[in-house]
Amino acid sequence: PYASIIPAIGNNDVTPDYYLDLEDPMEILTMVARGLDTLMESEEERTTFLNGGFLARNVSDSLTVLSLNTLVYSTSHIPANSDDDGQMNDPLTQFAWLENQLDLAATNFRTVYIMGHIPP
Repeated sequence: PYASIIPAIGNNDVTPDYYLDLEDPMEILTMVARGLDTLMESEEERTTFLNGGFLARNVSDSLTVLSLNTLVYSTSHIPANSDDDGQMNDPLTQFAWLENQLDLAATNFRTVYIMGHIPP
């Protein structure tokens, strides 16, 4: 009864499957966040998820779980947004957020588990 259920956005959590417009993600992320609202444990989780589909949760005094939005890295992701060089450098600023979370965890001597729905 005390287990923490941590959401991770997946390919079939959006419609159509694998769809997330990186230039205007709010409509889809809002829809997904509403469906997962009962799993959110704080306003910070809700806000972070609404902004990028990822979140951080401290599940114990020493462990943080980072749930990444791996949908954007899938080879099936649509639309195929990319920069001029054909690569997505930091979709939804998730890498910057991840780096900040890892720095925060290191500063506080926390262990981090990184999870996502679609494996790399």
